[in-house]
Amino acid sequence: MEADHALKIIRDTRATLARHSVSTPKRVAIDEPAGPMLEQLRHVLWMLDEMESWILDQMNMTAKKWEKVQRWLGFVQGALWSLRVSTIDDMRKQNTSEVPLEGAPGS
Repeated sequence: MEADHALKIIRDTRATLARHSVSTPKRVAIDEPAGPMLEQLRHVLWMLDEMESWILDQMNMTAKKWEKVQRWLGFVQGALWSLRVSTIDDMRKQNTSEVPLEGAPGS
């Protein structure tokens, strides 16, 4: 996965959360069990914001940070599926570029 593709997934996922009225990111305590659904989705939104900032800060993007972005994207997608916000098929299409990327031919 390229950085542009990851950014597209992040932005599309943020738009999905907005359609579910999730607009305020909030980091939750990582040493406690998951809270209510809205709190979980706000944490996912926080994760999306963090990943986007890491990708856009290309000067400091290391291989280790890129691996973290990919792990976090997997976590986000798993959370959205388990919270019934997205389907596995929707995410598969995003991951395999079946959904056209902005600026790509035919988009």
